Amino acid sequence: RKLLDKIDYARGTVMLDGTEYELTDKVFPTIDPENPYALTPAEQDVMERLVAAFTGCEKLRRHMQFFLEAGSLYKVHNGNLLFHACVPLNADGSLKEVDVYGKTYKGRALYDVMERHVRAAFFSRDEEERRRGRDMLWYLWLGQGSPLFAKSKMATFELYLIADKAARKEVKNPFYTLIDDEAVVSNIFRDFGLDPETSHIICGHVPVKVKDGEDPVKCGGKVIMIDGGFSKAYQPTTGIAGYTLISNSYGFILAAHEPLESAQAAIEKEIDIHSSRHMVEQVKKRTLMGDTDEGQQMKREIADLERLLKAYRTGEIPRQEQKGE
Repeated sequence: RKLLDKIDYARGTVMLDGTEYELTDKVFPTIDPENPYALTPAEQDVMERLVAAFTGCEKLRRHMQFFLEAGSLYKVHNGNLLFHACVPLNADGSLKEVDVYGKTYKGRALYDVMERHVRAAFFSRDEEERRRGRDMLWYLWLGQGSPLFAKSKMATFELYLIADKAARKEVKNPFYTLIDDEAVVSNIFRDFGLDPETSHIICGHVPVKVKDGEDPVKCGGKVIMIDGGFSKAYQPTTGIAGYTLISNSYGFILAAHEPLESAQAAIEKEIDIHSSRHMVEQVKKRTLMGDTDEGQQMKREIADLERLLKAYRTGEIPRQEQKGE
């Protein structure tokens, strides 16, 4: 968000969305009002050092390589849809269309095109595609149409420089207000090729306020929000230390963890994490290996091998004689 050009440096105010706000800090010694985005030599040096530190970090490179090899923006597994934050929606519950380099996408197609751009940032040989991919990484972090961000804006500027709390408000995507609407959730399932009657959404991003009575299980069990505040900073808000969702052949079990005083206290007092568990969903018929995605893949591989064996036995594929036979 480029806001430095919206500041009236003489009056100490800023214009945001048609409203003028007074700034809590009006001294900006390193900013040239005529060219507010120009960096001073010292700032330029800092930025170059940061770029070098990130691009030359071997551990970060291995970390990103792991994400690219093992991860994705969403995952469909055993009839369940897993993602971090939300599927962007409009206020009426329909899938939100997002402009991505001149074309609009929504739902699963939006996830897919954004992931392609991210991977292009690392693997494409075309410099323009790599640049677009790098820009997409920024957009995923704080873009209004990003499935990972899910808010109207990143109000860091307002938090530091504007006293009026109304200016700081970050409006969540309608996904979070419509999460208990069965018709809306069913539409998401259909867009991802899943059965609304048997599928689940498993997501996080917004801490569940357990201490205020909020339930992580939404929409009659179709949505499970597992972000209970594993990060210590969220624990005063949530009242717990996060969830673990356990999936087995009998159904789903949700384990809520109690906060630890500190790592040091856990060692000195020899205490462990205490958890409480409750059954989210119990299946009527126990899930067998053949019912899972992995089981279905094994069935396909067995069928391929049987067809291959039949082709050898019928002579459709000639048997090659080995030397010495």
